[in-house]
Amino acid sequence: MRKNPFDAPESGHFCPRFPEVSAGSVGHERPAENHVQQDTHMTITAERIPIKNRGRYVTVASILFFLTGIPLPIFVSYTALYVLENQQLPIIFGIRAFGGGFIEGLGPDALVAFGLVFAFVGALELLVGYWLWGSLKKGGQLAVILFPMSMFFWVGFLLPGPMLIGPLRLLLIASEWKTLR
Repeated sequence: MRKNPFDAPESGHFCPRFPEVSAGSVGHERPAENHVQQDTHMTITAERIPIKNRGRYVTVASILFFLTGIPLPIFVSYTALYVLENQQLPIIFGIRAFGGGFIEGLGPDALVAFGLVFAFVGALELLVGYWLWGSLKKGGQLAVILFPMSMFFWVGFLLPGPMLIGPLRLLLIASEWKTLR
């Protein structure tokens, strides 16, 4: 008969943490010398940790923060470095990148400075998305703080997509504010 590898040794081993299992196989009590062995199994019950489900709207807002927080800092950083080197905006697919807003009229140096700050704000949007994904209220609070700064850059660089997505994200967060912990 094959021996169970999880059985305790037969040498009278005593486990101080689980005395009811000492010297017997795990899940079985060792029978007394003159008694018939009873097959009693220990049942292990694990207490389930309640998982707070994230609301649908917070999930959508989190995804939107990821969708703007990943590409915008990369593209803005590239554009700022290009302007720093060439003193003009790059043309991508026939469109001047980040051109047309009032920040472009301030000159190349201001465009680089504002671009790098905008890249930092965009990177913070990744943190907002991560915190909202965990259904944390501090993600919603940071989103509210970043909104005016982001809107300044969206208008300043004339970015219509984020100008539409930004208020929508705040509305989605506000609709489920009480579910955030």
